[in-house]
Amino acid sequence: MLELSQADADVFNIFMNALGLPKNTDEEKSKRTAAIQQAYKDAAMVPFEIGELAYQIFDLAELASKKVIKILLLMVLLLQSMLVLQ
Repeated sequence: MLELSQADADVFNIFMNALGLPKNTDEEKSKRTAAIQQAYKDAAMVPFEIGELAYQIFDLAELASKKVIKILLLMVLLLQSMLVLQ
């Protein structure tokens, strides 16, 4: 997650540098526009990757919760069995 945070900062800096490119001639304007467009695309990927990671975490959490429920039910059954045996 820290890597993605750093990637976000890096992309922001690239975007800011693209904004600072010269725009005096048509060629400079074209290069600047292309750099800004690429920076937009790269910037959009970071939140997308964070979303994918969050989805994976929720998927794992759901799996873990199902396992915990099964373990708790098993513990209840074991406790009930122990109480009956006493």
